[in-house]
Amino acid sequence: MNGAPLRELIANPLLLVTLFLPWLLQGIFIPSLGEELGWRGFAFPRLQARYGPVAGTLILGALQGGRPFRRSSRR
Repeated sequence: MNGAPLRELIANPLLLVTLFLPWLLQGIFIPSLGEELGWRGFAFPRLQARYGPVAGTLILGALQGGRPFRRSSRR
């Protein structure tokens, strides 16, 4: 690959703003939108109705907080 994309990016820094950063932000935020809607729009109201507002919030926080550990342990 001989570093051609990196050299092109260094030669034209506007590419970083117009191509790379929008692509990166899209990859970060768009997949998480559906995930957040799932937690907040589906699980959270059901947890609150079943366990109350404080316990439902704590359960959801524990579930969301534990997810990165489950992902990293699979590798």
